Amino acid sequence: ARQMDKQTTNTMIALAGILLGALAASRNPGAASGLMQGGQAVAVNNQLSYSRDAEREADRIGFQILAASGYDVNGAPGFFQRLQKATGIMDNGIPAYVRTHPLTTDRIADMQDRARNEPNRNVSTAVEFYFIKARARMEQSGSSSGMYDLKNTFESLSKQTNPGKQMEGYYGLALIAQKQGRIDQAVGYLAQARNLANSASAPGSPIIRQSLSLDITSSELALAKGKNEEALQIAQATLKAFPQSYAAGAAMMNAYLKLGRTNDAIAWLKARTRAQPNEVVWWTLLSNAYDQAKNVAMRHYALGEKYALEGAWPSAIEQLKIARASGAADFYQGSSIDARLREMQKQYREELKEQGKDIPG
Repeated sequence: ARQMDKQTTNTMIALAGILLGALAASRNPGAASGLMQGGQAVAVNNQLSYSRDAEREADRIGFQILAASGYDVNGAPGFFQRLQKATGIMDNGIPAYVRTHPLTTDRIADMQDRARNEPNRNVSTAVEFYFIKARARMEQSGSSSGMYDLKNTFESLSKQTNPGKQMEGYYGLALIAQKQGRIDQAVGYLAQARNLANSASAPGSPIIRQSLSLDITSSELALAKGKNEEALQIAQATLKAFPQSYAAGAAMMNAYLKLGRTNDAIAWLKARTRAQPNEVVWWTLLSNAYDQAKNVAMRHYALGEKYALEGAWPSAIEQLKIARASGAADFYQGSSIDARLREMQKQYREELKEQGKDIPG
């Protein structure tokens, strides 16, 4: 509403400039041109000023949310300092009055001033925070050259004196080695990360012990080394400690399938898809389990549910048609497939109708 009000005001200013210019045109063409351009310039300047004010308000609200959530408020100026480091070259030479955002240096100063006015607080850090940071870096690495740079970053972190950064470094090196198939090396790096985590989370330490990432990676590495029973035991213990963890559930299912315990995997996944029917990960794993069990109909049914959740209605419908045509389903499975197929076709037609597209025959 505020933006629309501001746009209305700017439009009126621009129109006023045009009208004044038109009135002045008969007496002084040069003045008329200046009035028209001046009105447009004022309107543009007002819009840019409004944009900068909105960004300042967003910064202020973000800072308040950060403080109210119990996080370290010094992360706010730290974020803008990283932004300045990344974009400082592009910012040079651009006047503040033509920007849609405030100068990054001004935003840093504003956040630092706000942080100084906040009471000091000791924010405990879970070791999981450092491991998630490492995994996030892995997700963003992209190309092989990015992986090379990331390895150098992790090696640098592992050599620092800060235990949190060391943990992040060694865990990141373990993830890279795992991705490259160097499993023994990955196990070594993971052991170093675990030792650091155990030391850092000793009584009296400000770091809170959490080992979800360590245990999931341990299970994955055990599976890669052919230690399937060990991988299952680790995954089961992790899921017991973190019953809502999707990663722990997926690790346990992968171990079940490696051990050939497809019936156990199918039973667990069927229960999980009933409890959480909108989670793609469970339908994907259920499809894999049915595939290993040679149940063609239910494999395609699970794939259809996966595609439906991803919004790929034609693919989902096609999978259910394949499941129905396979003839491998029993009476109850076949009835479920038929009912779900009709439901998907109806949802697909409704979606096409809403989008104004032709409905296939």
